Amino acid sequence: MTHFAGHQQALIKNNICVHVLSFADHDAIVMQETFANFDYDVVLDLCVVQKDATLGSSWDGENFNVHLYPSWTLGEDLKWHPPISKPEGQFWWNEELQNWVQQSGENIAPI
Repeated sequence: MTHFAGHQQALIKNNICVHVLSFADHDAIVMQETFANFDYDVVLDLCVVQKDATLGSSWDGENFNVHLYPSWTLGEDLKWHPPISKPEGQFWWNEELQNWVQQSGENIAPI
């Protein structure tokens, strides 16, 4: 993983990434003053955990889990789950239709 800033922090609230902050260097005073402007429960040092965070992703203690679709809900496992379980095979989620679509070759058909 490549960080473009000297230091990156993810601010976590209720196990969800609410902000990602970058600092030129590890200046504790500047960081504390910046953190005071946000509502968060935990500061996660992304450089230490070697993970990439995105806003709205959940943190399960080891990894960030991206919230891909508004209809998906956060489970007790801190992972995002679709409203309908994914069937076996090659499927992708269609958010507009709220269902899984099977992809086979060039034919795409909703189930």
